[in-house]
Amino acid sequence: VTADGQFVLLSDRTLNRLARNCDGSELSKTVYISDITYGQAIAYDFGIGFSRKFKGARIAFLWDVLEFAVRSGLKVVIGFGDFLPSDGERKRLFGLLEGYQSVSCLVCKTLSELESAAKALPQISLCYFGDMGEGALENISRLVPKSRLSLRLDFKDATKELCERVKKHAELEIGIISDNEALAVAEHFGADVVLT
Repeated sequence: VTADGQFVLLSDRTLNRLARNCDGSELSKTVYISDITYGQAIAYDFGIGFSRKFKGARIAFLWDVLEFAVRSGLKVVIGFGDFLPSDGERKRLFGLLEGYQSVSCLVCKTLSELESAAKALPQISLCYFGDMGEGALENISRLVPKSRLSLRLDFKDATKELCERVKKHAELEIGIISDNEALAVAEHFGADVVLT
């Protein structure tokens, strides 16, 4: 989220790993997206660091991607990594997503986040990766129907028993899969989604 409250696509808190100055040079100081406005953010080049053919690529608004999802029939998975949005930011995000629930999946890390999202956006798909105890799964099932819920397990935590329990309540996501052996295990456990 930019300093002026715009939701943008950025996997990091800072611009430094992904953006360059317009001349292609690396940023000389740490630039946090939350400290600059969207107008300042678009002054950076988000393509040239990957390849010259992407020179001039600018940071995208979340709503641009949501509109693309509507046109293309894709689903957008929205997560915050280790960033915790404020209550005001979360409220603004829910307002933005209200018209895009059919093409959005919001990632939640806590039961309170999941409950808040389920109440505010009753048609959105939700992905949860937190407590997977039987009591938590029962509570989650009361909040979100199985058809709109996926539960994410870290590969190292996935067991046959836990995966079977999760699949009673939701689609099963397993990640991070980084080799063929891990992929075979995820398939054996019946993963509906694998994260790479």
